[in-house]
Amino acid sequence: MRLSKFSFALSAFVAVASLAGMIEVGHADQTLLNVSYDPTRELYKDYNAAFAAHWKAQTGENVTIRSSHGGSGKQARSVIDGVRADVVTLALESDIDAIAELFRHVPVLDTGARGATTTFVQRQLGDVLLAWENEAYLSVAEFGDDAFDIVVPPQSILAEPPVAVVDRNAEENGTTKLATAYLEYLYSPEGQAIAAKHFYRPSRPEIIPANQQRKFPDLTLVTIDDPIFGGWAKAQPYHFGDGGTFDQIYKPGK
Repeated sequence: MRLSKFSFALSAFVAVASLAGMIEVGHADQTLLNVSYDPTRELYKDYNAAFAAHWKAQTGENVTIRSSHGGSGKQARSVIDGVRADVVTLALESDIDAIAELFRHVPVLDTGARGATTTFVQRQLGDVLLAWENEAYLSVAEFGDDAFDIVVPPQSILAEPPVAVVDRNAEENGTTKLATAYLEYLYSPEGQAIAAKHFYRPSRPEIIPANQQRKFPDLTLVTIDDPIFGGWAKAQPYHFGDGGTFDQIYKPGK
């Protein structure tokens, strides 16, 4: 599996105030399955339509793009267990007392970003939502500027969701060329503009047409490779391994 990063940024902030259904585009000579994570539903709905039109113009071929969305870990597990994804576009590469105190005030600890947003926005549970930047602005766009106040911190985390062609599946499905082009188009001016439209920070804002630019708050952004985190090789077992910080702060019923 060839791994790269769709490097438009997600920046964390505070907002105050299922292998799920498939999305299909077009009637195809070829079919592509993108297994992604929950908060990208709106992004890939637009992106799939744009890519299908681009592929038709470039090759004369029709393509149907199926997108599956769910929690990132669950989606990764589904591909490992046999879901025949051509590409994956997921969320992750593979002081405790203070965080535990924070968690004691959480009425519902959802399994993913979109679930947490739904709980806060639609079910109106909780007073504060800690979420990704794009999720907050999507909520404001849907429910209006008066519904929530967004509090942006001076420093935040730059998340770079990895994307990859699933080589074995793509080769067996005869979609290697199509799958590679699908991911490469993410970095085109059109792909980057669609990312910005859905409140993801483009990795190449300079190539987006001026009339499609979106202004994001100025932040100091750190990545998982910052010395404080030490990269995924250190952070994954430290925080999410057996007995790690997550196990220490997440104690159901407390």
